Amino acid sequence: IGLWALMFLSQARSEHLAGLFFGGLSSSFLYSGGIGLKYYVLGDVLVIITFGPLAVLFSYVVQCGHLSATPLLLAFPLALNMEAIIHSKHTCHISEHQQAGIVSLAVLLGHQGSYLLFALLLFLPYFILVYWMMQYSVFFGLPLATLLYAFGLERRFRESRGQVRVSSELARLNLTLGLLLVLGCALASDIPQVTVT
Repeated sequence: IGLWALMFLSQARSEHLAGLFFGGLSSSFLYSGGIGLKYYVLGDVLVIITFGPLAVLFSYVVQCGHLSATPLLLAFPLALNMEAIIHSKHTCHISEHQQAGIVSLAVLLGHQGSYLLFALLLFLPYFILVYWMMQYSVFFGLPLATLLYAFGLERRFRESRGQVRVSSELARLNLTLGLLLVLGCALASDIPQVTVT
């Protein structure tokens, strides 16, 4: 019913809306239901695609009425942060996953490798934001206000070898990072663009 309402209200082509909607719905099913990709390495890949760029692109298309790759680029830092949340949960449960036969990325990488990936997922968005700040607008530096909090989460994760759950704090970080990124985009006179020729 919701999709039909969106098709009626939005100026976007209905096939674009339906494709994105059912793509997201299928991804959610593939992640936790059906074959349950969350029990395999592909679940991490699916999370980074679905919970970041795909959701943002769907929202953009509904509101603006056309497809654009720019929202995918702008959503990438938040998608990395979302994957850090999922990865931290998997790292916390490495031994249980191994016993149950679950093959997550954390299981494949082990504690040290999982920590390195966690740190990359946590801090790469800040490097992207600094680049955008230098190239486009100083307002992309607003999310950098969360950097000290991110360092605290990284230290807790590292010192506990991934055994302390930091996922709820990471979710708060993601919310704050996202709100500040949206504010930065709204205030910036120039934003990163993706041109498709």
